[in-house]
Amino acid sequence: MKKILLFIPFIFLFAACSQDNEIIAENDDSTNFPKEQKETDGMMVLGEKLENPYSIANMEKAYADLIKTRAAGDFKIETTDLYVRFLPKDSTELLELQKDTLLELFDYPLDYDIEVEGTYYHDPSIPEGQITWLYTTVKPDYEFPAIQYEILEKCFIPNEDDLDDEWIDDGIDDSVETRAGDMSFAELLEQKAFENAGLIKKFESKFNEPETRSWKRKRPTGTLKVYDTYLRRDVPVKGVKVRCHTVVKWSTAFTDENGYYSMGSKFRIGPHYAVVFDNSQGFTIWGNWGPFAAANYNMGWHSKGGHDRTFGTNAKAWDWCSVNNAGFEYYQNAKKDGIGLPPHNPRIWVFRHQSNASCAPMLRRVWHPIGYSSNSGWSNFFINITAGRLLTYTNTLLKFALPDIVIGTGGGYNTYDIYESVNHELSHASHFNKVGSAFWAKYVNYIITYGKKYDHPYGDASCNNSGFVELVKCGDMRWDIFELTKNINKNPKMVKVNGSNQIYYMIS
Repeated sequence: MKKILLFIPFIFLFAACSQDNEIIAENDDSTNFPKEQKETDGMMVLGEKLENPYSIANMEKAYADLIKTRAAGDFKIETTDLYVRFLPKDSTELLELQKDTLLELFDYPLDYDIEVEGTYYHDPSIPEGQITWLYTTVKPDYEFPAIQYEILEKCFIPNEDDLDDEWIDDGIDDSVETRAGDMSFAELLEQKAFENAGLIKKFESKFNEPETRSWKRKRPTGTLKVYDTYLRRDVPVKGVKVRCHTVVKWSTAFTDENGYYSMGSKFRIGPHYAVVFDNSQGFTIWGNWGPFAAANYNMGWHSKGGHDRTFGTNAKAWDWCSVNNAGFEYYQNAKKDGIGLPPHNPRIWVFRHQSNASCAPMLRRVWHPIGYSSNSGWSNFFINITAGRLLTYTNTLLKFALPDIVIGTGGGYNTYDIYESVNHELSHASHFNKVGSAFWAKYVNYIITYGKKYDHPYGDASCNNSGFVELVKCGDMRWDIFELTKNINKNPKMVKVNGSNQIYYMIS
């Protein structure tokens, strides 16, 4: 903990080579929200509480209704899932939950309608600055960690194998009355539970889906794209997680290289969609949770058949999508060209307010001592970059593992700038994975000691340990990462960039 307390002031102290740039092109975000649904960059506004159709009580009532006219055979209702919530007391407990691969955490209750979409939700009963309640479902045999939790409801979510196949528009009347004889008991039970909870008619009005089709489940599929200001066209959002849920039933899928996703589960009514920036290549983008968890963009309630979205430069998730694509392609190119990868699961904090400074401190992985001397002129820079929203995170930051990389996207960044910064900092992360903590501690010590100002952070050759900076040089220069990586091999090599010689240490 002392290590974290000491290192916090240094997260942003070594900026990369980012500068303000004019945005080449703008493209408005396509909204396509259902009726009355609104979006904001602030806190989500919850609507009315929804009755959970999957609760044991609702399922038992639906079962009692059905067996009056339909034989149940050996079908039984039993608890398949627990709807729960956790309240981590500090960042250590939050990190423990995030490491649990069995958990898909939501920062808002799943059994509420959403009046206004937002980038985050904070329970009003929890003081500002403290971690809010986190919601999910777990299996009945889940072993709860020593973290405060509540079991909100016991649920019965029918197994996918017990339910119907994909709906095919064959021109035949698909009303429940017409097809009920062909439906399994599990299908009829789920349908009845949704009817009893009043969700069929409620969501029918959201999406204008006729009642005669509303009973049939569909698998959500779709394509995500983002506008590339360099190519001047929409490109796929690659390897990002898409998440859907209808009340407590949720499912996730990753987009492929074409931006296409297909959910692992089918849904009876249109689910709520979100993009979670946890990439299939093995890195996570932090954003609206600040330095707490993966960035999350709530797209809202949409058709059960799927939802497409294109993020223009005005979209609230444009920079996250652009950083995501740059990271995805870095990993692909590194694997193809034999370049060493960054350490496991690097965390990239996209800081899109006020600054375009970027850095790769890797501080949560540096275990060797780091000091500080009054030679540094970075204190003013730190005050400036942390102004505003970052200040609300300071208290929790002191208790939490730090980001590996910070990418600033303020000041009119475009796609080219973002790719340059992301590739630059990820190459440092690859280098760190090769040289380790002791080497990096000396580099960080140098930067925080001799850095004088934003545009001249590296001192000069007379400074102690200046040779370490020569090996990880990230001065103010412009370069094409894809051309650069072609010149990196197993030995240190002198590479000419914009007329000046720079030494790049091996990262393969």
